[in-house]
Amino acid sequence: METQINPVVQIRDWSIDRIDELCEGDIESQFNAVAIAEEFDEWINVRQEDGEMEYLCLEDKGFGDQEIDVI
Repeated sequence: METQINPVVQIRDWSIDRIDELCEGDIESQFNAVAIAEEFDEWINVRQEDGEMEYLCLEDKGFGDQEIDVI
């Protein structure tokens, strides 16, 4: 099991940063922040008891299932 997948970590960090930026804007920006928070909820709020996240990735031979530790 891998402990870190860079694109996953980068997307998680981007979503948190973007939500933070949008919360400081007008009401439409705040609605956009809520939409991003809902879209990335399971990436942002990983359940502590699981400590893992499942995702689909493209590999040379097609789709593959993987799990990563996020704690």
